[in-house]
Amino acid sequence: PGPTTDTPVTVREQQLTFAQWCDHNSVEPLPATSHVVAAYLGHIAERGRVAAGSIQPYLSAINSIHSDFGFDKPAQGHLINLVRKDMARSQARARTTDSHIPLP
Repeated sequence: PGPTTDTPVTVREQQLTFAQWCDHNSVEPLPATSHVVAAYLGHIAERGRVAAGSIQPYLSAINSIHSDFGFDKPAQGHLINLVRKDMARSQARARTTDSHIPLP
């Protein structure tokens, strides 16, 4: 089976989850860079609990808090799109691999 959705219930919880990850990795959550957000997405992907198609609420929460404080939105743009596509490809590959049944 593929990844299950394990998203926090509220935007605030998603923002706190990102801030905790930043603290654990000794990086600043505000203002975050696209590279920090890409690393965070990598962490989410490694956990394997969130489908690539369900990642937008995480990104929206990060962008929302940045916007609230007058910072640029780091969870958008070319780098983030590349990470999302790679995440989707990796998850699709994992599902394809798992679904093959060897013939006798």
